[in-house]
Amino acid sequence: MTGSLSTGKLAATQSQAQFLKRRQEINHRQIGLRGKSQGGWIAPLAVSHSSYVAFTIMVSGPAVPPWQQEIYKVQAQTRAMGLPESEVVEAAGLMKLKFEVAATGKGW
Repeated sequence: MTGSLSTGKLAATQSQAQFLKRRQEINHRQIGLRGKSQGGWIAPLAVSHSSYVAFTIMVSGPAVPPWQQEIYKVQAQTRAMGLPESEVVEAAGLMKLKFEVAATGKGW
């Protein structure tokens, strides 16, 4: 996983679980996380970093790494917007470059 993608989503998930833990009407020993798609990476990671999240439910596990999911999402969104295929390819290439730079610190 790339640092910014996984760290940001992990932090957001942990914040949500902490919010639930502070609620008086919620039994903090029964807090769980549900993950699907990219959440299949994030939910188990959040559980492993928490002393109070009791369980995780996996709706669908991740089939590809998060960076590949993000590239697919950009392709799907740009196609849905009706952009020419050349722009879909360009947008996907920029996303790939972004992840390569994030992973290596080189190439921008």
